[in-house]
Amino acid sequence: MRRVTSRCGSIRSVASAMEPGPEELQEIGRRLCALAGLIPEEPVCAETLQHALHSPACCEKKHVVLALRMVADALAAHELPPELRLLRQRVDAYADWLEHGNELRVQLAAAIIEAQPMLDEEADTRADARANAFTDEERAQGLVAVLWPSPESVRHFPREVLDVLGREVYAVTWLQKVMHDLPRLDADHRIFARLTPIKTGITKTLAAGGYRLPEITTVLEPRAKSGPKRKQARNTVRRRLESKSKDMLYVRAHSSGPAVAAENEETARSLAGLGTDVRVVFGGPSKNARKPDE
Repeated sequence: MRRVTSRCGSIRSVASAMEPGPEELQEIGRRLCALAGLIPEEPVCAETLQHALHSPACCEKKHVVLALRMVADALAAHELPPELRLLRQRVDAYADWLEHGNELRVQLAAAIIEAQPMLDEEADTRADARANAFTDEERAQGLVAVLWPSPESVRHFPREVLDVLGREVYAVTWLQKVMHDLPRLDADHRIFARLTPIKTGITKTLAAGGYRLPEITTVLEPRAKSGPKRKQARNTVRRRLESKSKDMLYVRAHSSGPAVAAENEETARSLAGLGTDVRVVFGGPSKNARKPDE
């Protein structure tokens, strides 16, 4: 669904080590527009870049359009209200923590399932012991048998944990998708995306469009002037171009036929607005599949 809201104006955010900050993204957006012979509206923000995307001059340059979409989406994420940016950061951190504990989670679930019959037996034994702890006369005197862990706890909490283990991953994964799709120009509920760093994605997209290394460096490293810094920036861009990292899309396959698979891949790329260096995985994201560099 296309975003129609705008938050142009002051953009305050801290970039991660792998991603450019909002001011750098604004300048990259300007330089991408220049490749299409356009001057974007000022101040540059997600909305002004979205307007540029619909310019006839820009539409003739497919790979510039793809790169501008990446920048518009990244800027839109910076333009979210601070509460939503914080939620996005927190759910990402929690999802990473969940993923790293996936093996332990699987082992725990298997252990609960295997132990369940014995736990139920233990619960029955404890229930009988509690019921027979006092005579009728003693119970009439107000004596109450207390046993811990109680039969109810032994029977209930393993099942509760088993239920939570499955629901937690499902719910957190979907919240993470919601927060990442929220600022995107085009998003689809059927597609889970694992994207490379934005500069890597733009580098490969522009290279696929026939742009040379110096031109890409000019776009992506606006702070690198002539001299050693420019040379270093060009080498950085070259490493991005040679990287094996790919954007990864997860879609549900409705057929195993090669024609349908090709159609799904093309649809996924189109809906997600991604570049040419994309790997499409049918099914769902898994722990191993989330490592595009491997």
